[in-house]
Amino acid sequence: SSPRLLGTMIGRQAHADPWGLLATVDTDVYGEPENPSTSASRRKLLHAYGEYCDATRGRFGTTKDGHNIPSTRHLVHPIQNLFFGEPNAKRWRRAMDDALKKDSKND
Repeated sequence: SSPRLLGTMIGRQAHADPWGLLATVDTDVYGEPENPSTSASRRKLLHAYGEYCDATRGRFGTTKDGHNIPSTRHLVHPIQNLFFGEPNAKRWRRAMDDALKKDSKND
């Protein structure tokens, strides 16, 4: 009998390349018959994740200095490397960081 895998750590790779590692995790790891519709494209994923962020931002109140918990920056951190390995990935990260700096005054 072959040894059974009980678990694995994927944190660093999930942060470095979330799309490459997780886009097909439902079928590859969990044996689901198909992946969710958000795995069809990064655009679909971003649209759905944007709705999630809108519903979640500030859900747990604000800090003493008036910042939302969770903040926009905390919510978008998991998708910072969504375009890892793609042309202009650095441009994506830079544009997202610039937008977050502008938004930090409203957070």
